Amino acid sequence: MLKTRVAKFFPKWTIVDVISAKEVKKYESNHSIDIVISTVKIESLKFKTVIVSSLFNEKDKEVVLNELSK
Repeated sequence: MLKTRVAKFFPKWTIVDVISAKEVKKYESNHSIDIVISTVKIESLKFKTVIVSSLFNEKDKEVVLNELSK
């Protein structure tokens, strides 16, 4: 559901994968990641991470855009 909502708000983006929070550490060493959008806090990531609502709304979109502009 989150993937669908993010894709709706950012239609030009390519969402490469959807993984669990437990898989992130293993995944990050083998992939180039621009940003992680998550509904739960993930500790010690080396890249931009945004925590959003599972319903991903306009407010969440703004949070993501603000993080990307940093």
